[in-house]
Amino acid sequence: VDIIGSADIASFEKEGVNLKFCLPDAESAIVIGLGYPENCLLNTEFLARRAQLWIARHLEKYGFSALTYPELSYPELSPEKAALICGVAYRNQNGKVVSSRFGERQIWRTIVTSAPLPTLAKEGGQS
Repeated sequence: VDIIGSADIASFEKEGVNLKFCLPDAESAIVIGLGYPENCLLNTEFLARRAQLWIARHLEKYGFSALTYPELSYPELSPEKAALICGVAYRNQNGKVVSSRFGERQIWRTIVTSAPLPTLAKEGGQS
């Protein structure tokens, strides 16, 4: 995971996103981003899904509920929108969701959880 962010339910509510629609005991959401080199997506999608499931499993191990792929039941919560709310991405002049490190070259994934997580925005893996 190159980019990780989290935000509480109030931050999502300010942006018109109801996390409790996805998960009744939701308290926060985590967004992860995996970057890839230009023209080289390779298995980034697989790695992103694997990381998303690993994080959810870890949360559940400690007694929290966790939901992966919330956008399947609640299209208003796209991974890109979660990245914006969590503060790990922004919109460029063309309206695309980008990160400061990878531009448009990252895969975003979201986990909604009952864990009361603090706000976090971090880009890792700096070379």
